[in-house]
Amino acid sequence: MTRMQKTSFILLSDTHDYQFGDNASSKLQLLVPKVEVLLHCGDLTQVGGIPAFKKALKMLNNFDAELKLVIAGNHDLELDEGWCKAHLEEDEDYLDDHARAMENPIPAGVHIVMTHGPPKGFRDENLGCENTLHAVQRVKPLIHCFSHIHEGYGANKIVWDDEEKAKDDLVNDYPQAIDLHIESGKETLMVNAATLDGEHQPSNAPWIINLDLPSS
Repeated sequence: MTRMQKTSFILLSDTHDYQFGDNASSKLQLLVPKVEVLLHCGDLTQVGGIPAFKKALKMLNNFDAELKLVIAGNHDLELDEGWCKAHLEEDEDYLDDHARAMENPIPAGVHIVMTHGPPKGFRDENLGCENTLHAVQRVKPLIHCFSHIHEGYGANKIVWDDEEKAKDDLVNDYPQAIDLHIESGKETLMVNAATLDGEHQPSNAPWIINLDLPSS
């Protein structure tokens, strides 16, 4: 029998140069609790640039997380492989993955999937990617975190049956964590974690999730 371990996550994306506590609504100025894993799904900056990336790294350093996983968005212009590998600190790694989902499929058994853009049909304002949807349908991860489409902010648990039913919207109780049980191979938590809303205002709180993961 697979041994499960409760793991805490904080999910955010599309911060676009935003610093938590700067001109924010009161809920975004609350202290963020310590978590084990931080996921940021891209668009750290508005137009790239070394000063903006330094500011973004400073923002991420304010989060107390054992592991921080960050991917680039379409606004993060300098985050190419060559530049990153030349400027990384000793304790930082660049994970190579330039191929699209249809060219470099997500391997079976993956529990957490991060993309910048949404899958077609889920919190995408009809702008999602069909290839991403097919990849997520095949793998059925426990969490798929994404954004890019700010207006799609929110989260749903998806049941992968014949109708691909989306359960009711989750209520974000930030800074309190949401305890969830996701049935492996049958359900996926879809999270659009955009920090900025459709008007590019920092009105959306991060998602803090407690999730049971298989223990290694």
